[in-house]
Amino acid sequence: MTQETKNLPQNHELYTDKYFLRTKEILTRERINPRVSMKVFTRGEGKVAGLKEAVEVLLEYSDLKKNGEIWVTKSDSYMTKEPLIVIKGPIQSFVELETMYLGVLSSAISEANGIAKPNTESIKQKLERLTKIYQEKQITYFGARHYHWSLDQKIAKAALDGGAVQTSTDIGSFNIQKEGVGTIPHALVLTLAYVYGRDTATLKSAELFDRYMALNIPRVNLVDTFNRELTDSLTVAKYFSNRKNTIRIDTCGENIGESGSLYNGEK
Repeated sequence: MTQETKNLPQNHELYTDKYFLRTKEILTRERINPRVSMKVFTRGEGKVAGLKEAVEVLLEYSDLKKNGEIWVTKSDSYMTKEPLIVIKGPIQSFVELETMYLGVLSSAISEANGIAKPNTESIKQKLERLTKIYQEKQITYFGARHYHWSLDQKIAKAALDGGAVQTSTDIGSFNIQKEGVGTIPHALVLTLAYVYGRDTATLKSAELFDRYMALNIPRVNLVDTFNRELTDSLTVAKYFSNRKNTIRIDTCGENIGESGSLYNGEK
């Protein structure tokens, strides 16, 4: 380990959202590894921070130094959607590093722009409120990418103490002697779209997840990647037929759900 990265953990997988580790497994077993370009950006305006450590994460746990490219902004400030980092290389090289480098950037940018550091007691109280609101509904903590990796176990514990039943990383779920949990990320669907096309990528992600993941892992299928929330939900449901499965909708703020319309505030 180099001098620059001496503070990074030996095993990055502990701090990785589970769905990225499963994505890497699926792509490896299917021998799918296209060269891609990924832009890392934020929303709003403010001071840039955290770039050095984010790049260290990428270099420490991948072969991008030999087989890829990492470009960083030279600007001291950012605006919405302006790239802070552009990563180019084989998708398998860095697909599982997103949690860590986003957490590094989010933490550093928040601090540089005067946003208070995470308060574990307030996180616990928020989860307590949510569990009261949703009652029998189970809540899983998926916030690892919003905080520095070194804080994940402590923050995850606060969420679990507040009523969450699981977390998305192994280091977080070690608090309850379990492994992290996850669904299907956009990265998998987008990569499969390169091979199989946009119209079938969502279904293909469900099929491959179902093929390679153990039967005790819930089939939670992402259906919003190409803004076909209704179409792809029905397609995935047809594939699973009577077998238990669920869907995940995470439509970005720039889009409107399929067949939806803008809400203008009127009743």
